[in-house]
Parts: sequence; structure tokens; C-alpha cells
Amino acid sequence: MAEDVQDGAQGAASTEQSENGVQGQQTEHQGAQETLMNDTLLGGAEGGEKAAEGNEAPAPKQEEKTEEVVPENYESFKDLDGNEYAPESVQQFADAAKKVGLTQQKAQELFESMVPTARAHMMNDLRAKAQQWSLDCEKDPEIGGANFGANKAVAIAGYREFATPELRTILNASGLGNHPEVVRHFYRLGKTLQQDHGVHGEASGAPQKHRRYPNSNMVVDE
Repeated sequence: MAEDVQDGAQGAASTEQSENGVQGQQTEHQGAQETLMNDTLLGGAEGGEKAAEGNEAPAPKQEEKTEEVVPENYESFKDLDGNEYAPESVQQFADAAKKVGLTQQKAQELFESMVPTARAHMMNDLRAKAQQWSLDCEKDPEIGGANFGANKAVAIAGYREFATPELRTILNASGLGNHPEVVRHFYRLGKTLQQDHGVHGEASGAPQKHRRYPNSNMVVDE
């Protein structure tokens, strides 16, 4: 019986040691888990706070918003070539830009994109008008008709004689060199350059013979 008691005591001790060993292992394991968790971003409260204090991310920078102001009066606009246009010279554009609430910068950007299109439209319009003016010259009562080719040559002569280089540049660039009024004007100037053939009068009769002494029969003077 004593042996049974001893064996029971040893078993209980063994069981207690076993339980203590398991509890020690669990405690050790929990300690390892706590250490591991404290080393991560999601650690305990204390570790997390320290980590947050040491690795606090900077607050995102807020972009400064530029206030968009529609000017009372726009400044001069510029095209891509640097040419300036006073707002008064493009008043309709300035009024439209102000109506839709464009700032100076946005109005300038829109103006730059519109100028090439506007120029192309103007050039096409001038070409069409110049072609029509040329046809009108051929039908003009004074310079047109069957003699248009000859009359045109007379107008060209007047143009070369009287048109200054500056005037030629204007007429060619604008297409007005084809306008009937302009061609007719130089035609009249060209006619003044035609050579004068002189005045042809009737031939005078032979001079009459006369006597030195009319009342005598003396020889007539030759």
C-alpha cells in the first residue's frame, strides 16, 4: 500500500511537472508571440504607439488652388507668332470669353488656337473674291468683251508705270489687283502712255505767185 501511495505521489508529481511544463511552454510561446507582434506594424498598444511615433507618415500635401478670376478687361492677346491684338480689335472674341467666364490665361490659350483657323478662312475668302473679280473684269463694259486681252495689256502698262512697290504689295496681298475698279483705273492711266501720233491737218496749197508791181506786166517773182 505504501508503494501505491508512493506511486500515486510520484504520478501526481509527474502530472504536476507535466502540467507545469506545458504551462511553461505555453507561457514561453505566448511570450514569443507577443514579441513577434510587437515587432510588426500591428503590434500591441504600447509598441504600436511607439512605432507610430517613430514612423509617422507625413500628412498629404494639399494642393493650392489658384482662384480663377475673370478680368474686368482683358489684356492684349498674342498669336503664335508673337503679334499682339488689342482687345478692342477683337472685341467680339473678348466679349464671348468674358461671357463664358474665361480667365486671361484660358482666353489667351483659346485665342492662340483660333487665329490660324481664322487666317485660313480669310485667305480662302479672299481667293474666292479675287477669282470673281477677275471674271467681272472680262464682262466689264469698258475693259471687257472681245478686246479684253488688249485692254488688259494697257492696264498692266499703267500699273507698271504708276504703282509704287508699296501699293503693289497691298493690291497683290488683298486680291484687289483683280477688282474691276482697280483694273479700270490703271487701264485709263495706261492709255495716257500710248504714243501720240501727232496732228494731221489738210495739206496747204502752193503759195500764190505775186507781182512786184501788180499794176504792171513785169515778171512775176518766183
